[in-house]
Amino acid sequence: MKQIILSLFLVGTSITTVFATTDLSQSAHRMAAKFEMLNFSNVPSWTKNEYKERFRELRDKKFLEFEGQERRIPWLYVRDGCHMRATHFNEEAERLGYEKPKKIFIFGSLEMKGNIIPHGSVEPWFHIAPLVMVDGEPIVLDPSVSFSRPLSLKTWASRIVKDHDKVIFAICDTDAYLPTSKCINPKPLDRKRLNEETQLFLKFERNILSYIGLEFKSE
Repeated sequence: MKQIILSLFLVGTSITTVFATTDLSQSAHRMAAKFEMLNFSNVPSWTKNEYKERFRELRDKKFLEFEGQERRIPWLYVRDGCHMRATHFNEEAERLGYEKPKKIFIFGSLEMKGNIIPHGSVEPWFHIAPLVMVDGEPIVLDPSVSFSRPLSLKTWASRIVKDHDKVIFAICDTDAYLPTSKCINPKPLDRKRLNEETQLFLKFERNILSYIGLEFKSE
């Protein structure tokens, strides 16, 4: 049984290689730059009185359908799926009437650590999360890295970067789904793909909890 579950984890690591855009010169990856070159002028602002409460609300809200149950975004499956998680966070924020965050892409030498990651860590080549400004500071809203609270962009990066000299960033629109997606004014999201990946990663999250001996609870 454990071998079957682990095989699902491996599928998750390769799913993001399927799609590509026709103009990679404007892709999130190609437009990425060093931190010092980032332009935050178009990033929406959330107030200091709002952003922590909104973060908790969107982190905990159960609005995804999975096998007849309501589930929150699968923050606990950090091996893959950041593109899906950030998309749902931003879209749900907009549905609640909040200014929709941008997406921050980070590329390079990364390492995601956690108690529920098999072997203790995973080393993706990119990661994506929602981004807003709070009192002029870029703030990342990423429960997969910091479940308890939002982090400044620099603190967020410091938690997942192995080599700070080998990372670059891109600030992109919400519909920029993958590193190969057009960063600014991308095509509308492929809703079928988003829905299929959502179901897949919700299943992975449930399976990984089972694998490490934790009971999955829908409530």
